[in-house]
Amino acid sequence: MSKESREMAPESSERVDRRAFVQWAAGAVAGAAVAGGFPEIAAAQQKGRSDPSGGSLYMQTNEIQNAIIHYHRDAKGALTEVKRVPTGGAGSGVVSPIYHINRPNDFEGAGSVILSPDRTLLFTTNGGDNSVSSFAVGEDGEPKLVDVKRTGNPTNGGAKSLAYAPSSRTLFVVHTVGPDHLRLMSVDEKGNLKARPEQYSVNTRDWPNRGPTMAVLTPDAKFLMVGTTFDELPSKNYPDGSVIIWIPHGPDGALHIIGSNAPDPNGIVVFPLRKDGTLGEAKFQDAKGASPFYIAFLHGRPNTFVIGYALSDGCAMATIDGDELPHRRQHALHREGSRVPEGPGRRHLQSTQRHRGQRPER
Repeated sequence: MSKESREMAPESSERVDRRAFVQWAAGAVAGAAVAGGFPEIAAAQQKGRSDPSGGSLYMQTNEIQNAIIHYHRDAKGALTEVKRVPTGGAGSGVVSPIYHINRPNDFEGAGSVILSPDRTLLFTTNGGDNSVSSFAVGEDGEPKLVDVKRTGNPTNGGAKSLAYAPSSRTLFVVHTVGPDHLRLMSVDEKGNLKARPEQYSVNTRDWPNRGPTMAVLTPDAKFLMVGTTFDELPSKNYPDGSVIIWIPHGPDGALHIIGSNAPDPNGIVVFPLRKDGTLGEAKFQDAKGASPFYIAFLHGRPNTFVIGYALSDGCAMATIDGDELPHRRQHALHREGSRVPEGPGRRHLQSTQRHRGQRPER
């Protein structure tokens, strides 16, 4: 699924029926997440919101010899391929870094191609060799390769999501395999990259092998939020090749699903962002649904975002307050109009709407 830079104006978004939007997003976001359809398409660019000529859209091929595909998008939304530009890095090709089988593009992530806020730089992950490529974007939208650098994570086949903080010129790179799930890179004014030594994990004491999906900065740039999909990366299969998702866990060996936030209330990881680009201590938040795969903030509402769930097969709208920590909102999670009771883990992130998904039993 692409992320269009042309977004609905705030006054227009107010007129959209919220229930209809959430039901649509549940199918589009969570459905694509289950299918593994996010990784290769990630960013779009246009000259201006009122420009009748449209703009540009970019995706990566994720082939072993990875490339960015530049499309022109006309005023009606039709796409025309303009050019393919090699990234200088390796995509994961037909090997899944999670399932270890021949199954293309199984990043289980989103946001692998992003633009800087001023739309002059384009960044992409290269999942096959854990590198990042940077491009300068011309006035016509054409990307030109500037640099390619390894992230520092030693496990190949895992770099899959990016977020960029322009104030500190810091690029955050999410990897499938940890413990260094998050690695940092510095970006100079021309787009040259330099790997930094800082590294951060989304693991917990109980789950030392978790699988994150993507990272996104809050619009006020105070926090970096990371979605997850697995508490334990898949490692075993049934004879027919399907993944074993229930595993014994804990001192009593009770069966536990490997999907995150099912039911442990820690599926969204929130890092405070410091001025130099380093991150503070992670806070693990209840996403109120299994496998909170995708996070997207709404245009014109800087504290409101959509969560797309993979295992729960639905989505929610949530809010976050930002001083030192996300604070509790006086909105209750709703599922098809019924109030979900408050519980010990329901702090900090408060969902306002949710449809189709099933809340995991506690």
